Amino acid sequence: MNKLPENSDQTKNVKKSPSITRIATRRIINIFVPLMETRLITNSVQHMLKQQKSRLEKFRQVNNKKAQLCLSWEEALLASHMSVDDLDRRFRRRRTAWRLCCW
Repeated sequence: MNKLPENSDQTKNVKKSPSITRIATRRIINIFVPLMETRLITNSVQHMLKQQKSRLEKFRQVNNKKAQLCLSWEEALLASHMSVDDLDRRFRRRRTAWRLCCW
């Protein structure tokens, strides 16, 4: 029967445990707050994602046009403005550099 007086310093230092309703409310809020945040993030990011999608579509269209352009050996040689010996030297130089760096 150790009851503390109501106005003493010891009663001020004693912490009350949170009620069940407060615990339940906090848990429910912790579920819904991240959902609201993700909704706000998706709303703010939507415009950027649409722009990125349109850029990728334009890039793919340009690359598809380039890929459709198939040249024969003679046409490619004329388009490069280089001789066969120059192309061969460039190929050997790049192959040697790649082997030195990556092997």
